[in-house]
Amino acid sequence: MEDPLYLPGALRYGDLPALAALAAPAELFLANARDFETSWLRQAYRGTADRLRLEDGPASTAALVAWVTR
Repeated sequence: MEDPLYLPGALRYGDLPALAALAAPAELFLANARDFETSWLRQAYRGTADRLRLEDGPASTAALVAWVTR
């Protein structure tokens, strides 16, 4: 597959939770996280909580702009 967003085996190896945890301690903005178990992600970002932003619903344009320009 030639799609740059294709991640073979992502589902097998933990899907989005595992990929998000691998991002720690890099900055991460995760929107629509309402149905997403985030306790492990918060644990991965412990001590660097300012680098993690979780939104229950869709992210507003203003929230995204504020995150990128901070």
